[in-house]
Amino acid sequence: MTHVCLVDNLVSLCFRLDFAFLEKIWGLSLYFLDLKEKRILIEKTKNNERRTIYMNDTVYHVLKSLPHHLHSELVFPNINGNMVTVAFERACKRAKIEDLRFHDLRHTFASYLTMGGVNLRTVQTLLGHKDLRMTMRYSHLSPEHLKEASMSLKGNWLLMKTLQLLRE
Repeated sequence: MTHVCLVDNLVSLCFRLDFAFLEKIWGLSLYFLDLKEKRILIEKTKNNERRTIYMNDTVYHVLKSLPHHLHSELVFPNINGNMVTVAFERACKRAKIEDLRFHDLRHTFASYLTMGGVNLRTVQTLLGHKDLRMTMRYSHLSPEHLKEASMSLKGNWLLMKTLQLLRE
């Protein structure tokens, strides 16, 4: 597998997972992957706490498909942060996406979870945040999502009854 393929897989993983330790992902050791339980164990986080990151099916299949290297315990051997940054910037340029940083994938992760109906407390735990206010800074709601939320009250029996009572 070429470096380009490995970096592509790495970026794909970051989009589908919360890697609060993005600057360390290329140093991820095979010893911390539990493919049977579909989880990644993180020994040392920014908060000095152990953490478990659960894999969705896409992440699981990407990690399972990666070649194992006899002389390395790393999931992404011979890959460094600069290689990932350059590959990410090139991908953004090809896709004509401006002003997107690698760290923004963390915001995307939080926003998609929130707009998908996952409660903020769960998002907070998945992000590894101590404070819910930090999670709220990461969870952005799109205008389309807000519009749909407003429209979801259309035809709501309780709302109609309340309006009827107010008119009386």
